[in-house]
Amino acid sequence: MKMIVVECPSCSSPMEKVREWDMPKKRYHVMHYVCRDCGGRLNRYVGRGREFVLRVSVKRRKAAKRQRRTTRSISGGAVSAKVKISIPKTLPNIVAVDQFGGVFYVHDVEKSTEHPTAAEALQEAVRRAANRLAEAVVYFGEDEKLQEAKLPPWINRGAVNNLAKELEKYVESSLSLAVIRREVFGRTDLLELELAVSRNLPAAKTSGEHRRLLRTRFETIALLYNLYKRLVAEHPSPFAH
Repeated sequence: MKMIVVECPSCSSPMEKVREWDMPKKRYHVMHYVCRDCGGRLNRYVGRGREFVLRVSVKRRKAAKRQRRTTRSISGGAVSAKVKISIPKTLPNIVAVDQFGGVFYVHDVEKSTEHPTAAEALQEAVRRAANRLAEAVVYFGEDEKLQEAKLPPWINRGAVNNLAKELEKYVESSLSLAVIRREVFGRTDLLELELAVSRNLPAAKTSGEHRRLLRTRFETIALLYNLYKRLVAEHPSPFAH
């Protein structure tokens, strides 16, 4: 049997496998590796015809048991803020503009639609928000695309909440939705769906996995909006100057 050498993503030293276990429901076999040189840790997932690794920080391992509770902690190597608050699980009545795979999507609690440009997506989001009497229009993606989008004068850019930018007031590094879902909500399903869909684009756009991906991205954005509201109410701008 060929021996697999896993290199540390931080210092490139060979890592030591210290334990392994099965995830029957997810159909993955998981191997936990430790770097004896720098202390880095990661999990290697093998199964369902794919393989990937996820870094695991020491702080995140200690918090693993707490991640199942309703009180969540923004913790782990990618996030520096330590804020413990209760995040409402009910999805808010918002309309979200999202960017994935080079195109834009408009989500609400009922559906997701694809749009070729940021301008078209923002216009559809504002129109849909008015029809639904939505609480907010939020945007998660590249800020440059939002600023460059040519919008009709009746759309107030200030009415579109750039959620990623607002969250940067509470964390010191920008995060992808998949990382946020893993670090804050303790779920790896979005990362798995992104990997599966990205390998088969554009054919995967008609698949059930792609529909689940869009619904999962919207759910993550909606929960982040709930988190953002709580952060504003309970911990106003800890990193604002």
